[in-house]
Amino acid sequence: MQKFFKKKTVIAVIVILVLTLIFSAISMVRPGGTSPASNAVGTIVTPIQSLFSTVKNSVGSFFYALFHCLEFQRENEILNTQIDKLEQDIADTSSLEAENQRLLELLDLKNAQGERQTVAAQVITREQSNWYSMCTINKGTADGIQKNDAVIAVGGLVGYVSEAGINWAKVITIYDESCSVASIISRTGDQGITEGNYALTQNGQVQMSFLPDDAAISKGDFVETSGMGGVYPSGILIGKVVDISKDSQNLSISAIVEPAVDFHRLREVLVITN
Repeated sequence: MQKFFKKKTVIAVIVILVLTLIFSAISMVRPGGTSPASNAVGTIVTPIQSLFSTVKNSVGSFFYALFHCLEFQRENEILNTQIDKLEQDIADTSSLEAENQRLLELLDLKNAQGERQTVAAQVITREQSNWYSMCTINKGTADGIQKNDAVIAVGGLVGYVSEAGINWAKVITIYDESCSVASIISRTGDQGITEGNYALTQNGQVQMSFLPDDAAISKGDFVETSGMGGVYPSGILIGKVVDISKDSQNLSISAIVEPAVDFHRLREVLVITN
């Protein structure tokens, strides 16, 4: 068997040498052309080279796209962070502008009080059981605020101080049923009492009662403090009449009043201390 393989090897070597001589001879006959051997090798190698070239280009394109994808992702994250910051800056600016506007309006209100002494304060908490009937402000006796001082805001009457500490005070608003304000219809001079009513509070309204049965009031009339009772100075706007009704015995007229102060947005107040 070993002799057989040796014989086969010798034959194979002879065949390769013969083929080499033949290809060399042909090359010598055609010096300017491509040899069959070169042509054969080229035929075999070219597809392989093309395959490797394609693979190389594909891998290069993949890593190029991956790199730029990661780069775009980082840039996107940076841009999103910048957008968030800009949006926050815009929100902060809007908030400051709104606060400045409220303070300017409060300053105008303070200047309009003439000789009345006032203390500006901020609303810091609201009564949880009834959101609009009571609130706490951040000024107290150290600032000259005392019990029963009238409290106003941009728009009109808020209520009165029911309790005062050194640096805080509780304010009962006109929505509370315990708050009674001597009132007058600005146009007609008809007088009555404006007070809170639980059912009306749900609609953001108060009631003016004990108007005379011949009161010539109309929807749209303005209601102000009359100055009677010693708690509220006269001429402070309370609100506007939105509805009118008579009692069952036609002895008096009642009016439903929409407060002038926007209690939904109440932030700053003035306490009248004298």
